[in-house]
Amino acid sequence: MSWQEKLELGTDEKLVFISQFDAGHLGQEERKHYEVINDYGEKIGSVKYVKHMDTKAPFNCSYSLQQFDLESNVLVSDQW
Repeated sequence: MSWQEKLELGTDEKLVFISQFDAGHLGQEERKHYEVINDYGEKIGSVKYVKHMDTKAPFNCSYSLQQFDLESNVLVSDQW
């Protein structure tokens, strides 16, 4: 299951990539921000997806996902 399948998106809604920020001195954390757009091109929410990689072997990765509506209410919050 991909992280996009965990989101609560309607059939007429899509994700649009907005920005990425690499944090940590080795760039071990990638923070990606998306907007949820309806079929009229209006923003109806946002998504924050974070991938964190350990800096020591075996370099495990952890992920977090949050989806918000326009009022910043959390619709989805998941970590794995």
